Amino acid sequence: MTLLAYSHILSILLISEIFTILLLVAFFKGDLDLKRAKYLLISAGVTVILVLPVIIPLVTDYFGKGITATYPGVGMIQNLGEVFTTSLSNTATSSSIGIVLLLVLLSGWKWIKQDSLELPLYILAICLTLISTAIFPWKSFNGSFLALLQLPYRYLIYVVLLTAILGSRVIVELLAKYGSLKTNWRKAMTVLTVLLVSLISYYGSISNLSDRLANTAKNKEMVIKPLKADEQAILYSGILTDKNYQAQFNYWAQTGEVDYFPTKTLRKNHFLEYIVMDWDKAYRTNKDVYSIISGITRINGQEMRIKPYASANALRYQVELTRRGKIDLPVVHYVHTVVSVDGKQVSYQNSKRNTVQLELEKGSHTVTIGYLPSKAFFIGIKIALLGWGLLLLWIIVQTWYFKHKK
Repeated sequence: MTLLAYSHILSILLISEIFTILLLVAFFKGDLDLKRAKYLLISAGVTVILVLPVIIPLVTDYFGKGITATYPGVGMIQNLGEVFTTSLSNTATSSSIGIVLLLVLLSGWKWIKQDSLELPLYILAICLTLISTAIFPWKSFNGSFLALLQLPYRYLIYVVLLTAILGSRVIVELLAKYGSLKTNWRKAMTVLTVLLVSLISYYGSISNLSDRLANTAKNKEMVIKPLKADEQAILYSGILTDKNYQAQFNYWAQTGEVDYFPTKTLRKNHFLEYIVMDWDKAYRTNKDVYSIISGITRINGQEMRIKPYASANALRYQVELTRRGKIDLPVVHYVHTVVSVDGKQVSYQNSKRNTVQLELEKGSHTVTIGYLPSKAFFIGIKIALLGWGLLLLWIIVQTWYFKHKK
């Protein structure tokens, strides 16, 4: 859970839903005694300690701070038939679990152990498969917390996990039954055979993608070209080389360009609703957002582009003023945004478009806009590191104890 929190916060929500269901099953079956509950609570407490560097910024800088999350709403809903056909064809897509796990899902009711945890795992896998498709009325839940999911096919990740757990037990039993695991030599050959079959199956599943990439590489029109200073375009796909690598950063992203913007900047009309399909409509809807992601700086009302220099958690601008003026830089600000002018930290104003605005004297100035986390964040890091150290020490002591006990 700790490693999951460090990699993808939304996955914590998804796996917590699954854990809650399994805990309820264990509770009503009488499998959740006080001892197990105690260890579960200890594990949860350790997890919280280890993920403090993730939790603290969410509390201090995100929750209730007027920041827009990724676009809410459920999209890209697939049909159950699509999951079946893509899995049957063993094609690696977001709507496929592969032919082997599909067979486990379809035949599991015959061979799973009814009196063990396999039954709730199997039922859960079936339910998650159905929930990941249009059978579940997702459109009716667009206004609920479930809309945070965005893409229902994410549940198939856990269908893969659950069916792999169930299927692996059966595979081992079949191999043992027919004598393939009686000697070390046979065990080694069996493992190599399974690996070989798995690799062949894997490369077969991505053949469509490999063929498409190979054909793309032959198409010179797909090579990404640098944009002109006043030109804007979306980067859907293209070929990168060592010569044009930097050119990709002049394009707008297909999605996510305005994720985590201040809510006041986006106002009621979420820019992402128009950004992919209709640039003109996006421009008319919210010119302030358009100007920010276009990198437009405003000096005394006059618009111009000043190229920033990026460093760790900061953007640096070199500004030339012929007279005292008000400069509005295209950088949205957060709770712990810090601004310095010529090496000295200064206070800043909130511009009309909710970006960093300063009053500067005539002359040349170096303006650096950065982010400095709260003190609580650094305290959280120290506590988490101490937690990791104690956890490692505990593992070493336990290993030594059980080794010498034998």
